[in-house]
Amino acid sequence: GVSTSFYIRFSKMSDSVYSEINFHITWHTKTSLPMINERIENRLYHYLTHKILETPGARLHAIGGIETHVHIAASLQPNILVSDWIGKLKGSSSYYINHEVQPKALEWQRGYGIVTFGTKDLQWVIDYINNQKEHHKRGTGERTTRKAFRRRRRKPKPKRTLKRPLDCVDNLPTP
Repeated sequence: GVSTSFYIRFSKMSDSVYSEINFHITWHTKTSLPMINERIENRLYHYLTHKILETPGARLHAIGGIETHVHIAASLQPNILVSDWIGKLKGSSSYYINHEVQPKALEWQRGYGIVTFGTKDLQWVIDYINNQKEHHKRGTGERTTRKAFRRRRRKPKPKRTLKRPLDCVDNLPTP
């Protein structure tokens, strides 16, 4: 088992947590049907914004999308179980739209897409989400953007040179 002294030290350490965990989250309407019309979009984004802002440890950066899907940029503290949180956002938002705005108007597809990104890319992700309609109008949708996002995240690999091929073996213990 876990010793009591470790538990006490660990619980004291976790009282103060610094994190920068940024997520780009997206999910689609059922079978990607264009269910998010202008009337639903405004109420949906307002509802999702409210739900995200009332989540302790969540910070909303952007929300957007088109008729078939939603994008969210958010920072979450590590104590939030992301899959449960997204499930609650999806379930409660479709319930709200279907009961308060228009019956049987919105269904979500199962699952979601999620990537993390560094804070240095936050403005790029926000701009991408805020310009969803323009991206899709121009045909620069998700496939092109995934490539661009991967390129932004790629870092050059440092060159590694060894003076002798077996430098790493020199310090191994002898049997």
